[in-house]
Amino acid sequence: MKRKRRLKILTELEQCLYYQRPYFNEEERYYFFKLSNEEHALVENKSLTLLIYTILQLGYFKAKQQFFKVNYSETQADWTWIQRHYVTQSIHSPKLPSRNSQAAIKHKIAAFFGCQMNRAVIKVYLQEQIGHLVRQTNDPVILFKELVLSLRQNKMVLPGYTTMQDIISQAPTKEEARLYHIIAQHLTIDTKNQGN
Repeated sequence: MKRKRRLKILTELEQCLYYQRPYFNEEERYYFFKLSNEEHALVENKSLTLLIYTILQLGYFKAKQQFFKVNYSETQADWTWIQRHYVTQSIHSPKLPSRNSQAAIKHKIAAFFGCQMNRAVIKVYLQEQIGHLVRQTNDPVILFKELVLSLRQNKMVLPGYTTMQDIISQAPTKEEARLYHIIAQHLTIDTKNQGN
């Protein structure tokens, strides 16, 4: 059985705008990595490794309401800023926390901001939303942007691009089936017999 090709919705540049880790200048670093009194509770009593990782993810989350894979060689300017402002000792290359620790940190950050990050819950929500949106348009770009807006307004983490592609790709077919079912229910017996 051949696998259907995914619908191409965004250009490469648009994918970067939605899914690429933020690249901050000095002012933005101060704005996004500066911890409020409440945010300090997320990093209290954390080891150096967990502290740097938490502040990085926290800053990126504040900027884009999503989480990113962190590679310290690519985020050196960010973690160096964090080190200058929050760490007493000098470090040359911090280590990433374990996967379990990373996941726990992301969950704490999402909970702190009251955001839903459960993939199954978000997917069900998106499928419900697309069911309404596809009645107004079947333009995949508009559908994508409307779903992203709805996720932000309802404090839900943006799922991966392929998940969004799959949901949007299936929407027109589901809407056609829904309309066909409504029409079939309202056809008279004579009209149904004319088709035979």
